[in-house]
Amino acid sequence: MPDPMRARTSRSTAPVGVAVLALGLAACSGASGPGSPSGPAGTPTTSAPPAVSSPAASSSSAPVAGQDLPQCLLGDWTAPVSREFANLGLEQRSNHAVRSATGVLALHFAGDRTWRFTYRQVKLQLSAGSADVDGTVDGGWSLAGNALTTTTGTSAITAQLALGGLRVTAPSSLTDVLKNLPPNQVTVECSGSGLRFQLPAAQGGGTATFDRAA
Repeated sequence: MPDPMRARTSRSTAPVGVAVLALGLAACSGASGPGSPSGPAGTPTTSAPPAVSSPAASSSSAPVAGQDLPQCLLGDWTAPVSREFANLGLEQRSNHAVRSATGVLALHFAGDRTWRFTYRQVKLQLSAGSADVDGTVDGGWSLAGNALTTTTGTSAITAQLALGGLRVTAPSSLTDVLKNLPPNQVTVECSGSGLRFQLPAAQGGGTATFDRAA
């Protein structure tokens, strides 16, 4: 006999996945194993580029390009989820199934070409409940001009759903989406104070912005 609670949970995770896809910079282009590209199948794997040295934080707000872009990326960046939820029009994209979102998304780019993406107390308010997401995922990054590509390594992400007075652990299908959502195959613009990711049309379009962490 079908389990009605399981079916209800599966249906309820659909709008969560829509919102998380965009909040994670819409980089769900296919699941990837540890160390493999998180882009579409067939993306060539290249050897890691040489590490870059960490510069002092720039006080300029002017974008940088070319050889300066890798240095500008280095360090810690954060984005308020509520701001990016509004900027990316996620309530409309989810057909109003996701009403609002709070918490923080954090990015760290290191000089050895590794990165870490963190969900900090992210909460999505749904039309029929809520979802709480915390944890980190890491991997490697590379640049080709101003095009950023990332690979997924390890993850430690938890997601809890509150549905109709019940609190359940999100299914693995949702956590698999979450761990593959750091920015990937996006155009990046960096200044001393801001990091902007331009999403391609295939990922829903729009621009996501991260601020230099204090």
